[in-house]
Amino acid sequence: MKYHHHIYGLNLCSEIGFPELREGQNNLSDINLRFGKVERNEDEPIESDKDLGFWITPDMVAVISQTMGQFLVRNGNEIIIDPFPHTDEQAIRSLVLDILLPAVLHQRGFLLLHASAVACDGAIAFIGPSGAGKSTMAIAMHTYRQQSVAGKQGGIFTDDLVAVEFDDTGNPLVLPGFFQLKFLPETVQGINHLKDAISSETDPLTKKHICSKSAYFAKDKMQLKQIYVLSESEDLSIEPLSPQECFLTLINNSYAIGFLKAAKSSAHQFHQYMKLAQKASVYRLNRPKSFSTLPEVVKLVEQKSQLLTKG
Repeated sequence: MKYHHHIYGLNLCSEIGFPELREGQNNLSDINLRFGKVERNEDEPIESDKDLGFWITPDMVAVISQTMGQFLVRNGNEIIIDPFPHTDEQAIRSLVLDILLPAVLHQRGFLLLHASAVACDGAIAFIGPSGAGKSTMAIAMHTYRQQSVAGKQGGIFTDDLVAVEFDDTGNPLVLPGFFQLKFLPETVQGINHLKDAISSETDPLTKKHICSKSAYFAKDKMQLKQIYVLSESEDLSIEPLSPQECFLTLINNSYAIGFLKAAKSSAHQFHQYMKLAQKASVYRLNRPKSFSTLPEVVKLVEQKSQLLTKG
């Protein structure tokens, strides 16, 4: 049986179904996911992360998991999965969405940021390393912005991975991802009404709680206008970054930094980051990491967005 899904503007034809993804068109296929034999690579991995080892070239990414099996991504249009018997399907889906699909997007030339993105007078993104509060800011913008601004819906584009393409005029566009956000237990407790939107399942890779409410998520791509680098501080403020800081910050927060280094990616991809730094306003968002201050943080970001839109 074949399942057809739509994600990041692409049509996925798959031999396993993904309830996290939108339904796609049966007659279109940009990416094919199938079961198949993947030879186990015994060489030293180029990159490794806990259970996973990575072997990377410009058009191929092989992943070996000691607990789940072998997996292969190649040519930007094919994912082959070779799981061990009785491997949990949810774990396979998480690996595909968190690791294998980003490899496909990288091979297809998308710019990938370790970020979360929401709609607010255009798309805005929050970037930073794991634990910086990207998912928290995304759900806070959705929750508190709806409360404070009547009639406005702050749709969430994607969590943790932001895929960007450029239109014919060079403007960066954020592509909608899939219906899923992941939260630490303290975030679930700290955000109003979030407990009501959390499923009973947790992510097999991160052990975080999962929110998959489709109503929370945006469906159409939108121009990326602002990027906020999350920084912990006692005081709440927004400060601009210099052009050099912008470029280095975007590179350092690339979701595919391992792919960029290992595959010796072309200058074209680095040029994309330079173009993004020129086209989008990049700021440092200094704020206390306290759930009680989130409504105030959301208000400040929204005021900044409105000011830039009017300007």
